[in-house]
Amino acid sequence: MQFMKPSKTRGAHMDEEKGGGQYMRTGDVADFLKSTRNTLTRALGELDLVFEYTLRSNDYKSETVERIEKTRGELRELISIVENEVAYLQLQSAHVGRNFIEWYLDRMTVMLLWIQKPIQKSQEAIQRQLFFMEELERCFVPPHLKTGLVKSFQWIRDYLKKYPKSSRGDHDVAVQQWKKIHDSLNDVFGKVPQQKIHLSSKEPPTGGS
Repeated sequence: MQFMKPSKTRGAHMDEEKGGGQYMRTGDVADFLKSTRNTLTRALGELDLVFEYTLRSNDYKSETVERIEKTRGELRELISIVENEVAYLQLQSAHVGRNFIEWYLDRMTVMLLWIQKPIQKSQEAIQRQLFFMEELERCFVPPHLKTGLVKSFQWIRDYLKKYPKSSRGDHDVAVQQWKKIHDSLNDVFGKVPQQKIHLSSKEPPTGGS
C-alpha cells in the first residue's frame, strides 16, 4: 500500500497536552481522523443527493453542476488523504508499540538486577537508567496511575543518584518500589519475563565503591 505525502497531521500526536506534560497517543489521533473521515463521508453523501436533485430539476444551471462536481471531487480527495493518514498511524503505532515494550521490559529487568546485586556502574549507565525512569513516569504512565506511583518513581530516582552506595535497607525498599511500578503497569506494558527475574526474599548484598 502506498501512502500519500505526509501532512501536518503526522507528528501531531507528539504535541504536549496543556498543563499535563503527557503525549497524545497515536491511537487517539487515529480515532480523531476516523471521526473526521466519517463526517466527510456523510457530507459527500448529502452532496451526492443534492447533485442528483439538481440534475432532475428543469431549470438547473451548468455552472451550479460544475461547482457541485468540483466540491464532490475535493471531498473524495480529502477522504482519501484521511484514510491514508489513519493507515499510516495504525502501522506506526504497531511498530512503535512493539519497540517501546521491548525497551521498557529490558530497562525494568536491568533496574531490578542492579538492585538485587549492587555493583559499581559508570555514571553514563546510571544516567541512562535515570532517563528511563523519568521518561517512563513523565510520558508513558497513564494518568489514572500517575498519582499512586509518584513516590515510587521519586524513591527509585533518589536511589539511583547514590547507587550503589546505599544501605541494605535501601536495597530492600528499592525492590518494593520497583515491584509497585512493575505491577501497576502490568496491564499496560506486560510483565518482565519471570524466567529472567526472581524476586528473592533474601536481603541483597550491599554494593562496593
